[in-house]
Amino acid sequence: MNKIIITFIKKNKITLLTFLTVGALSAGVYFLSFSICWKLLRLSYPYAISIAYVLSVLFHFTANRNITFKSYGTNILPQTLKYLTMVIMNYGITLLIVNIAVEILHLSPYIGIVCAIGATVGSGYLMSRLWVFPVRMH
Repeated sequence: MNKIIITFIKKNKITLLTFLTVGALSAGVYFLSFSICWKLLRLSYPYAISIAYVLSVLFHFTANRNITFKSYGTNILPQTLKYLTMVIMNYGITLLIVNIAVEILHLSPYIGIVCAIGATVGSGYLMSRLWVFPVRMH
């Protein structure tokens, strides 16, 4: 099993690194948007998370489609529908983790967001690479 994982990582190291970079930038969009909505606009944390999530997802989809997986010349509709399915799953995971962090563990929503990002990064790459933006055969 380890050999399969190592081979996969070696074969996909450029897209993995690019995906992680886009993810880091998306996290920046997420935290900045959340901070503005929660601290500046005084929205409740579920609304602030929702707005920040949408903004970061738009950035994440566009950057991964065009830069990471170079799928800009393909039909966007199937990619969008698959991506939205992935996002809905990850959004549910995010709300659950942040709710547990805030309501049960009495932590900051920021801690919950960090934990949620950690929980969704691996599945997000695999679904993006293999399903949402599959490699085009030339």
